[in-house]
Amino acid sequence: MPSILMRSSVCALTAHLLATGAQAQLAPNPTLSVQGVGLTAAIGGVGLSPVRNGNISVLVNGPVQAAFLYWNGDGAATGPQELNFDGTVFAGTLIGSEPAGGSVPQGYRADVTAKVQAAFGALGPGVLTFNAFDPSPIDNLERMHGAGLFVVYTDPTDPNEYRLITYDGVDFAWAGYVGPTAVTQPVTFTFDAIGADRSAELMVFVGECTADRPDRIDVSGNPSIVNGLNSSDGNEFDADVYAINIASGANSATVEVVSPAGNFQSDSLIWQLGALRIPVTEEQGGGEGCTPGYWKQPHHFDSWPAPYTPNMLFSSVFENAYPGKTLLQVLQNNGNTTGLDALGRHTVAALLNSASGNVNYDLTTQNVISMFNDVFPGKKSQYNALKDIFEGFNTRGCPLN
Repeated sequence: MPSILMRSSVCALTAHLLATGAQAQLAPNPTLSVQGVGLTAAIGGVGLSPVRNGNISVLVNGPVQAAFLYWNGDGAATGPQELNFDGTVFAGTLIGSEPAGGSVPQGYRADVTAKVQAAFGALGPGVLTFNAFDPSPIDNLERMHGAGLFVVYTDPTDPNEYRLITYDGVDFAWAGYVGPTAVTQPVTFTFDAIGADRSAELMVFVGECTADRPDRIDVSGNPSIVNGLNSSDGNEFDADVYAINIASGANSATVEVVSPAGNFQSDSLIWQLGALRIPVTEEQGGGEGCTPGYWKQPHHFDSWPAPYTPNMLFSSVFENAYPGKTLLQVLQNNGNTTGLDALGRHTVAALLNSASGNVNYDLTTQNVISMFNDVFPGKKSQYNALKDIFEGFNTRGCPLN
């Protein structure tokens, strides 16, 4: 498209978006900001660039309260924005846009609660997988980045009470620009303080990010998450969960997705969702974990928590790091004490510990799955670092016979 026509299209689209009330940063979503016993949020995503078709998987272990489908991309198209979600076409509600250079990053949201509830009703607890594809790319965004699924459910095995706080919209950042489009606006989650440290879950949907360009997520009171936005859910999309610490007495946490300044090759980022799940009281339990050696013994197979079984493929739960291998085979891989093999053993043990109702483990199952998927594929140093984290939790003492 000639540049003068592109500028005209962008100007026309900008005027249209302003008229519809589109926003250029994240804002509170009251529907997805709730509190309750066993309250859990599960997320999954898929990159849709350039194929506009892929699968989203989420782990759902209890009754579904709400489910929303998000997607983002950019372009000057103003036609109806739709995604086919597992056989049903959903029209998207524009929740944000931010003109940037010669294009306009845009984000959409659709309520898919009934669809996810039906899937959970038919299949029960476990991993649910849905297909997402763009049915009319000619009318839709010129370039799609990806789609994310956000599911709120109640875990009947978790006695703790949690608060879920959710912001969504669109906030774009690229360090190569000057002004508002170079940075995102920080989001501050506020909550009641308690007299103990807490572990919370930070969840983000970010589009356009790639593994070969630097980025950062700054979280108050925590080390920055460096280069975590790496197309972990497919090309140009991340649906990531990070375990963060909330210090005793703290009543807020501020989060910012950053395209590092001074680096022309920094990631360009479309931040579409930020959510925090935090215990509202001091967490019950924790401090227990069984080793890979415990879980791989045949006489302990009766302790494996549903829906996981020794013969289940590793790739049905995690990224396909061990093609064709079952969870048990990954546990039994004793060849190396470092690297991917060692991480695999402790990842499976962490999965089983987190899902067991008889082990007071320090991580949730969603934590374990997301933490592994966020480092694979990656470097050996990343594998070793995560292995050490899981090993620390897995060796705290096994309460099982």
